[in-house]
Amino acid sequence: MPRRNFFFFFLFFISNCQLQTANCFAQSNDTIPKYRSYHFNYDNDFFNATDYYYTQGIRWEFNFPFIKKIPITKLLFRLHKSNDELFGITLNQDCYTPLSIRHSAIYYDEHPFAGAIYLGFQRVSNDEEKKERLSSEIDIGGMGPCAVCEEEQKGIHKGLNNIQPLGWEFQNFERYCFELFI
Repeated sequence: MPRRNFFFFFLFFISNCQLQTANCFAQSNDTIPKYRSYHFNYDNDFFNATDYYYTQGIRWEFNFPFIKKIPITKLLFRLHKSNDELFGITLNQDCYTPLSIRHSAIYYDEHPFAGAIYLGFQRVSNDEEKKERLSSEIDIGGMGPCAVCEEEQKGIHKGLNNIQPLGWEFQNFERYCFELFI
C-alpha cells in the first residue's frame, strides 16, 4: 500500500473510531460501582473536505476510581447524595484556523489561527433513582504555539500531498487557559 494511501486509511480509521473499554464491579461490602474506562477521540475536518474554524481535535480520557483521591476533584460539582460517580483525567488538543488557509495575512473579524492543549479533571455524578446526571470538568492548559497545531496541520497536509496552510505565523500568542464545564 503506498505511503499516502496508508496515511489516509490511518486517519480515516482513527477519526471514525472510539476505543472504549469499561469495567463495572462492586465488592460485596461496597455498594458504589467502580468504573474503569479509556476513550480516544480524533476529529479532523479533512473528512468533510473543509479546512476552517475547528480544524482538528484529539481527546484522551482515562477513568479510574483512584482519580477521586486527587485533590482538585473536590472542586468539581456533584449531585446531592449521589453514590454513583465516575472520575477521570483527560488530555486534549483543539486546533482552529480562519475561513481560508490559502492567505498569509491577518483578516479582521475572522477566527485566528489558534491551538489549545490542556489537562482536564472530570466528575460524573449519577442519581439512578431520580434519573439525573451531572457532569463537570476543570481544564488547565495553554494556548498558542505550545499546542503544536501548526506542526500537526502542516504534517497532515504534507502526508496527504495537500496544499500547505499559510498564516500560522499569526496564531494567537502563548497564554494560560482555565475552563470549567458543567
